[in-house]
Amino acid sequence: KKIQKDNIKGFTFLGYMELRDPLRAAAKDQILAAKRAGVRTVIITGDHPETARAIGAEAGLQAGPDSVVIGSELDKWSDDELEKRVSRIAVYARVEPRHKIRIVKAWQARDEVVAMTGDGVNDAPALKAADIGIAVGFGTDVAKQASDVVILDNDLGTISAAIEEGRVIFDNIRKVSVYLIAGSFTEVFLIGSAMVMGLTAPLLAVQILWINFFADSFPHLGLALEKKELDVMRMRPRKRSEHVLNADMIKMIAIIAIVANIFLLALFFWLLGTDRSVEAVRSMMFVAVGVDSLFFVFSARTFRKSIFRMNPFSNGWLLGGVAIGFIMMIAATTIPFLKMVFEVTPLSLSDWSLLLMIALIKVIIIELAKETFILRKQAKA
Repeated sequence: KKIQKDNIKGFTFLGYMELRDPLRAAAKDQILAAKRAGVRTVIITGDHPETARAIGAEAGLQAGPDSVVIGSELDKWSDDELEKRVSRIAVYARVEPRHKIRIVKAWQARDEVVAMTGDGVNDAPALKAADIGIAVGFGTDVAKQASDVVILDNDLGTISAAIEEGRVIFDNIRKVSVYLIAGSFTEVFLIGSAMVMGLTAPLLAVQILWINFFADSFPHLGLALEKKELDVMRMRPRKRSEHVLNADMIKMIAIIAIVANIFLLALFFWLLGTDRSVEAVRSMMFVAVGVDSLFFVFSARTFRKSIFRMNPFSNGWLLGGVAIGFIMMIAATTIPFLKMVFEVTPLSLSDWSLLLMIALIKVIIIELAKETFILRKQAKA
């Protein structure tokens, strides 16, 4: 029977009882941290629009009159119109599964990477359509099976932590790539220049292999374990089409290769003008190229600031790798069997001092060029 005022008898009004499913205490801070990293958070719910607006405001989302849309309004919009408006909408209320898919595809049409979180059966289609479907641990099996990732701790902060870790990994891939490619170009340009000018080869093939496989291997492993940079979660997201070696990385490779080859070629010409034997000249060039890569690995630790603004001892793995690299170069020039294999002669203390000084000067020049490049980029921005 329908309850009406006239048939309500025998009751005494005691008051109202409110039921509320509050946000987690850290949710607002996590959303703000994601915002600083350039990640846009949007609420999509089946709740009443005013409830959704209140939750959005509590979560730190600016949900004004034009930024809250209900499912029935979405039905009136074409896909093109939704694509134009989607960037201004912070909260969607009273939506159905078909609306969620349209919202995901509207963001994707703007060339954005979409991560969708959900826990129910009605979230499954959108979780599948998103670039990254994220289900929570207490969600339904259907939602988990449709997702790419399942958050076992049901914590929104896990997503931010994953974004941070992904950025650190990508940064380190770039650093290792620049380090290895710049070293390879240095060797190619050095040998190519000598061949073009009709000079004797500054390095033997076996010497290059030793530098690449032994002297360089341990430093680049240490570089791959470089800790996160402090501004990693304040950087704007990369474009979907951006390559590992973008324009900035190619410029950095060019700077390193050019500076290194100027010094190496100058050293090579000077050595050829002395009374040293061909083996002695190659011995010096062998160690010069090896020491050069062991020094400029520190320049590859960051491309957003000078290494002189960093703690040089913060990466113990890199320091250990460089130490092993130096041991490998010393072993190649002192152990009799290896000296015979690499056709080298021992270097004096003054020779080592000269090569270390040249390598240090090259790093300083590279860092000055890097600092100039960074300042110009910041001024342009």
